[in-house]
Amino acid sequence: MNLFPGSLPPDTREYYFSADKRTMVRLLIVGSALPLFLALFGLVTGFDPLYVVLYNFGIVFLVGLATFVAHRITSYRTLDRFSWVIFLVMIPVFLYLRYTGMMDDQRHDTLAVDLLLDFVIIYIGYTAFPFSPVEKIIGTTLFAISLLTLYSNFIHVIPNGVAGITTAGIAYLVVSLMGFASTSMINRSRAEAFEALQREKSVNKDLSDALDRVKMLSGMLPICSSCKKVRDDQGYYQQIEQYITEHSEAEFTHSICP
Repeated sequence: MNLFPGSLPPDTREYYFSADKRTMVRLLIVGSALPLFLALFGLVTGFDPLYVVLYNFGIVFLVGLATFVAHRITSYRTLDRFSWVIFLVMIPVFLYLRYTGMMDDQRHDTLAVDLLLDFVIIYIGYTAFPFSPVEKIIGTTLFAISLLTLYSNFIHVIPNGVAGITTAGIAYLVVSLMGFASTSMINRSRAEAFEALQREKSVNKDLSDALDRVKMLSGMLPICSSCKKVRDDQGYYQQIEQYITEHSEAEFTHSICP
């Protein structure tokens, strides 16, 4: 049994394809909630400039389009590639938003909140995306390195400077290990459930085959008192040897009695 996340056997991955597709769709729907809220808030209150409102509505439209595409995916391989596209698009957008936010701040005092959001994204990268183990490690590691590089360029506004960035790096590593362990447990549970289902199907098939082979005669047989033929369920008369052979495992051999 493979205990590593994302490395389930192909038949197991195909079995969980529908569940993983639903997870991706839900993730996209949740991801569209924040820009939709910001767009509506800015439109109603006039707090944001029009271009910001249109930008947020654009994100909602793109996420909605991605959700529509996800609904139409029919294979696990396509879902895997689609998930990579979503991941690779999401990371630069997120980094850009983080960059513009730090450019606007004279003093970046919200590092703890930013790190919490980073942790959520890394954890989702491990548990929600149907990637292989190597892909998950590479993707989340590149994301963490990109964030640390971004923070190092703004070290003058980061609380505690180098110490704060070092703490963030250690925290990223811990969250990655937690995500890896969580996905390992999820996939181990999936593999065990799938193997149990396959064993159950095999047992049921063997039982069905055995029942098909076992044919028993019971009750009263309607037999002609003259020709000794037996009437079957369709009302036709058959030779008694033929009837017994078809309804049991018995076979006849013929000879002449003394």
